[in-house]
Amino acid sequence: MKARSVLVAGLMGVLSLTACNKEKVTVDNTKEIINEGEWKVTYFEDNGENETYYFDGYVFTFNDNGTVVAVNGSQSVSGSWSVKKDDGHVELDLTFPATANFDELDDDWHVVEQTTSKVVLEDPDDDGPTDYLTFEKI
Repeated sequence: MKARSVLVAGLMGVLSLTACNKEKVTVDNTKEIINEGEWKVTYFEDNGENETYYFDGYVFTFNDNGTVVAVNGSQSVSGSWSVKKDDGHVELDLTFPATANFDELDDDWHVVEQTTSKVVLEDPDDDGPTDYLTFEKI
């Protein structure tokens, strides 16, 4: 019984530490977080379909000047990014050319959750399923 109590207490401690790692979602925090380091897409769901594989091997860099570059070996795709607040939601606005499925990322993504190493986004759709996009720092 004592071992169970210790286990439960340990799990509660881990959960409380994990919860503390979440950053407050604000325009400034989101800009600061996404602008540091290199990122990869770890999850992309479009119209109910997992299409993460579209971005396998791509490394995303979000530059201070509002440009974003995705590189996979010798292949490079450039776009733009900005963060704003609209209708009470902090949004990451991505714009890419219609190249190798990158136009699928064109949207004003609601920032649902963020840490210094992960940004979880969603795009609710009134006419269909919500789309999801997650970036994780490399």
